[in-house]
Amino acid sequence: MPKIRDYGSQQLGAQGGVFSSRSDRSGEIMGQAIAGAGEAVQQFGDAIYRRQVQDETTLAQEKISEAREKYSIRIQEDLRNGTLKSEDIDRDYKEDIEKASEGITTNRVRNLYDRQAASLGASLQRTASIGQAQLAGKLAVESWENSSDADGVSLQQSPTTFNEVYRGELEFINEKVNAGDLSVLEGEKLSRESGNKLSKNAMLGWIN
Repeated sequence: MPKIRDYGSQQLGAQGGVFSSRSDRSGEIMGQAIAGAGEAVQQFGDAIYRRQVQDETTLAQEKISEAREKYSIRIQEDLRNGTLKSEDIDRDYKEDIEKASEGITTNRVRNLYDRQAASLGASLQRTASIGQAQLAGKLAVESWENSSDADGVSLQQSPTTFNEVYRGELEFINEKVNAGDLSVLEGEKLSRESGNKLSKNAMLGWIN
């Protein structure tokens, strides 16, 4: 008997194959679309982060510049007023610089800010310490001058106390040198001036 060919099954199979191919293609397109969307989101996020870093870097530089100007002026003013203390400068600077960092949230910029703040702090501390030493030296010299003037008047009245008075002034000068208020050279200079000044006053006492 002749075999009848099943055209319907073949057609269905062919159509099924077509449907399957279309379905696979649709899934591939959808996957590509999702991947593209994810990449776009990533690029958008990167752009936002770069802008944030840029804005915070500008903010950090402004805060550092403001702190530099503020404390440079303060050190000079405190030095002129005779109130300069390096420990006060260091304490207040650290408090201000920490408050100024509140708007900085990215680790990259915060690390940069911390490094620049530490460098500026060290520089300000050195300047304040030098200024404080200069101020201490100035005060020490003024104190010696006042004391030496009084000693001179005393010697004019009692010239026999010259050795005692001179020894007292040398002890005062040595104390200031040991405390760091005067350098060794400054101490030697004051010691010579002290001897000359007291000798003249003692001589006036003997004459009178």
